[in-house]
Amino acid sequence: MIPAIASENRKFFSTRIWWILLLCMVAYVAFVVALIAVVIHFAEGVGAPQGTIGTPYSLPASMAYVFPATIGALAITSEYRHQTLTPTFLATPRRGIVLGAKLIGAVPIGLVLGVMASLTALAVGGGTLGLLGDDTSLGLASSWRDLVLGALAMAMWTLIGLSFGALVRSQVAAIVILLVFSQVVEPILRMVPMGVPAMSHVVKFLPGAAGEALAGGGQVYGVGSVEGVVGLPAWGGALTMAAYVAVFAVVGYVVSMRRDVT
Repeated sequence: MIPAIASENRKFFSTRIWWILLLCMVAYVAFVVALIAVVIHFAEGVGAPQGTIGTPYSLPASMAYVFPATIGALAITSEYRHQTLTPTFLATPRRGIVLGAKLIGAVPIGLVLGVMASLTALAVGGGTLGLLGDDTSLGLASSWRDLVLGALAMAMWTLIGLSFGALVRSQVAAIVILLVFSQVVEPILRMVPMGVPAMSHVVKFLPGAAGEALAGGGQVYGVGSVEGVVGLPAWGGALTMAAYVAVFAVVGYVVSMRRDVT
């Protein structure tokens, strides 16, 4: 298993797409948290009690999770696309070990993405609030908790993307589905509880909502905004995301990875 994990990491870092997407993620997170910091400043300036609007530190897990999910999906679908999975299976005939090595190898990669996103939120979000003369909330343990758990949520998204890619196999299909679901379908579904409160109990188990719950976010799209309804606790969000990884990985192995590559 250890040689297989080392091989997967070498293959991943031999391409340029990971650092290109990393730079895009950092730029996107910087823009979003700076914008939210400005919104917090003006919201408090028109009478909202200080601290009730929240902080920008959990936003990466709410708004930028598509980047680690895409990187995770590319880690396996690119091998199908370029047929490099064939020599991998010849070197390691037990395909379950290959998939396990990819998942384990993706953990440090996801953590790097998560740490970079949290550091960006800390530097840009906290810096913008400080420049505007607002409380940065860095004296609160909850802010540091959001940063740490936000990095963990981003790492979990890398695993979700990889396991989903193992199920779909097609690089184009996997990326399109991830983009459409995360940027269009789930946001729409998570606004449904505003009109149908009972749906909150279902919608909070969507992967994006689970990631926000793990990161301690404010449930951006509806869940948690309905009176009397709360999102998942952090541990519930972690377990829900782990369940998505497990289901995608197991089903992907059974119905996809056991088929011929070509």
